[in-house]
Amino acid sequence: MKIPDYSTTRKNVGFTWYANTSYYVLLDISGITLKDFNINPDAGIELFKEDHRRAVKEIYGTEVEVPAITTPKISYGHINGLGVELLFPDKGEVNYIREKKSLDAWIKTLKTKKDIDFSKQGMAKFYIDYKRELEKAYPGERVGFGYGYEGPITTAYELRDMNVFVDPYDEHDKFKEFLEILTDSIVNFTKFALGVNNQRCFKKDGITLYDDVASMFSPSLWDDFVLPYWNKFFYYLTDGVRKLHCEDLSERHMCFIEKALISSYDPGISHKLNPKIIYENTRVPFGWRMGGFHIKDLNCSEIQDWVYKTTADGASYIFITISNGMTDSITVEKIKTFIKSCKNVEKMLNEGSGRDSIRRLVSPEGLEKFWKHWPH
Repeated sequence: MKIPDYSTTRKNVGFTWYANTSYYVLLDISGITLKDFNINPDAGIELFKEDHRRAVKEIYGTEVEVPAITTPKISYGHINGLGVELLFPDKGEVNYIREKKSLDAWIKTLKTKKDIDFSKQGMAKFYIDYKRELEKAYPGERVGFGYGYEGPITTAYELRDMNVFVDPYDEHDKFKEFLEILTDSIVNFTKFALGVNNQRCFKKDGITLYDDVASMFSPSLWDDFVLPYWNKFFYYLTDGVRKLHCEDLSERHMCFIEKALISSYDPGISHKLNPKIIYENTRVPFGWRMGGFHIKDLNCSEIQDWVYKTTADGASYIFITISNGMTDSITVEKIKTFIKSCKNVEKMLNEGSGRDSIRRLVSPEGLEKFWKHWPH
């Protein structure tokens, strides 16, 4: 495996930024409903039509990445393969029916399904066929497979619901057995999903682990109930870099990011953190996200200050993912301000300016707001 050299990793990765769009923007442009896209391949074909994708560039400019063609993003593909039924509401995201099973019952289920072919379970075949329909409609273009999975602790929550927060105390050894075989199952599903995506070299290329619910485990539990299963996930799936997305960690969790040998950390939306806290408590390169819901509450000057302060405080990359309800002229202007500020930062760093020089671009109001009064 590739072990990061934390004395040089931040210097080596430098600074990057990006502004991309999700298919939710295409839903706004096209008028197609999320439910229809989720369950109807014809709606997916219509959604990614060239005129809809071209409209994204016309609205936001050429620096914004157009949504990639993909089947619907469903994080519950793995548990659906284990027998958990998916729900598709008329409005809102895909959900699942909660199962009231004991740890013993889930351990038995996981052992029974140890060697199952995930391509034949749940709705997998439907979404594999959905992908083929998109590929026929858009020959020569890469089509993603969004029928996905989550990390060990998040998946444990999906199966055990709120019990997952008392299992470490009430059934210590049995919960560890559950996590052990659950992680094996996640690994097997991940190999299946990567195969459908034609990612044949995933062992070499590196992989990202998504495990938000781990943040809800106290740091005192991490050595026993988080790190062993993260390490197992990475060990069996990659010899390359380990990337992590885990939202809402705290300062006390930061030491575990290095313990897990992470090369790139995405904190997503993390209200207990800011770039300064992350930079001072781990040497792992990290990103910082401008949330779509945040941009609505900021003016253009504040967005500019956000970019400069985030960079000055050590983020290796900054980004925004444009989602639904963000095509109005006021929001578009804010997004263009975000892009302009990022390009200015990139130019300064490339020309040899240090991050302290960028800090001097932050207004007095911005220095007060970020991070003392952030988030709102």
